[in-house]
Amino acid sequence: VLCVAGDNNGDLFASSSPSTAAWSSQGDLDPGNTITSISCPTSSFCMAVDNKGYYGYLDSSGWSGFVSGYDIDSTNSINSVSCTSSSFCVAVDNKGNYDYSTSPGTQSSWTHNKITFTNIDSTNSINSVSCTSTSFCMAVDSAGNYLYSISPGGGTWSVVNTDGTNTLSAVSCAPGLTSDVIASCAFVDSNFNSFTATYNYSSEYKNYSWQLTNTGHLDQGISLSSTYPQVSCFNSSGIPNNYCVAVDNIGSTFMYNGMDWSSGSSITVTNLSVSIPQTTIPS
Repeated sequence: VLCVAGDNNGDLFASSSPSTAAWSSQGDLDPGNTITSISCPTSSFCMAVDNKGYYGYLDSSGWSGFVSGYDIDSTNSINSVSCTSSSFCVAVDNKGNYDYSTSPGTQSSWTHNKITFTNIDSTNSINSVSCTSTSFCMAVDSAGNYLYSISPGGGTWSVVNTDGTNTLSAVSCAPGLTSDVIASCAFVDSNFNSFTATYNYSSEYKNYSWQLTNTGHLDQGISLSSTYPQVSCFNSSGIPNNYCVAVDNIGSTFMYNGMDWSSGSSITVTNLSVSIPQTTIPS
């Protein structure tokens, strides 16, 4: 198991045993900038992005990047990155743009290297992206829209409004467990409303469809002054849809069991980020 965290000073930290608090500094790899998102599809590869359009990555040689030549998105903030393997990553930014790479650990390998990404969402900020494979990604934005593509490696994206003008802050998707479910996703907004969605394929009718559910308000009894919750989910055969954890910036946590969200509880840390390895099933 590998967990990697980044901060608003460009520092990175890693642990192969995060429950024991055995975290080690990876160094100040991006001085003065904010590490906005990290994706680690394996224990030997991670991709990290920052608020100035740069990226860095971890491979067998250690960390590289965050210097000239690794500025892939002009001066925009890359808000989120999602990698399904060391050979496919998708990134989104604060200006409605996205980019992808099939060799993300290679310098200058991103499709729109050093220039603005491809626009798919007008001027809205795309806050989060989650990919389950090279054939499915979902993203959410600052205008209540979710975006998805079944060909994120250069194909088209669809934009669907589902939450009025609320800011959708985070999305997490897990691969479907059956041939007719492409992906199961959960997303949350800045007012702590939550949604689940499954993207389905009908072999009988040869078409795709969404099943969207409003799963309620996460603020169940906690007096929250917090904003912008994050969410991470995975599927298992013993759980009907998703198992999810949501967190906020003042240490509140919420659990989803595939049917209901638990009442919020507090832990004594702030500015949380959360990620659940998809191979891990909670006991």
